[in-house]
Amino acid sequence: MKMLGIPGSIRPNSYNKAFLVWVGKLLKPMGVELEVVEINEMPIPLGARETVPEIVAKFKKKVKDADAVIFSTPQYNYSFPESLRSTIDWVAFPSDDNCWSGRKGFIMGVSRDTAGVIKAEVKLKEYMRVLGMEVFDGESIAVERAGEILDEEGGLLDKKIELKTKKVLEEFVQWVKK
Repeated sequence: MKMLGIPGSIRPNSYNKAFLVWVGKLLKPMGVELEVVEINEMPIPLGARETVPEIVAKFKKKVKDADAVIFSTPQYNYSFPESLRSTIDWVAFPSDDNCWSGRKGFIMGVSRDTAGVIKAEVKLKEYMRVLGMEVFDGESIAVERAGEILDEEGGLLDKKIELKTKKVLEEFVQWVKK
């Protein structure tokens, strides 16, 4: 099974990107290959375009080729970052080629505090459902205190959260297979 990991942050040394790389290691024994992509080069904003730039077309192909998509987003003003919103909008453009429609997805987040991440997850789930994505309704992964509990590779130093993450990912993989 092939999945695409999309970090919601364009910040260098992003906790969310590092966490997605670590999640990919957890998914491998479950038979899942997770490709973590960058959104840094995506054009912002969508604007009044009539054509899809080549970089967007390549990104859309990755979404189409994936069995599922995993987002890991920080919170920004109790929502998700504009860079992620712009990327999502590009993948849904034009409306007759909305690559999110019918795609299965999972939304999680990593931040310095939990309340913000949970609010960002809720907003992103709502937005993706509007675009036609089937969003996993099981337990969520909202990692707080990112600077304290992630190692250099994005792995968790907290065994309790690590076990929960593995359990939730196993449930997500089974849901995608249905």
